[in-house]
Amino acid sequence: MQVSNTQTCNPDGLCTLTATCPSGTVVAGGGVSETPLISSGVYLMESEPSGNRTWRGTIRNASQFPVTVTVTAICVRLPGV
Repeated sequence: MQVSNTQTCNPDGLCTLTATCPSGTVVAGGGVSETPLISSGVYLMESEPSGNRTWRGTIRNASQFPVTVTVTAICVRLPGV
């Protein structure tokens, strides 16, 4: 299962988002995407787990345009949980 969180990152902004897996699951992976795709000025600063159930991503938007950032967590249910 995937869980996502989306927000707008304004020009000259630093945006950190998290996506949290539901109770009874753990994060197995994740990622960060932005739209529209801008060829320069948007930098991925981090994309990593920040606990057993949460994926965190940070984008630095040094462009002159707002971008939509989505952080996605891939969640799995462990046997016996």
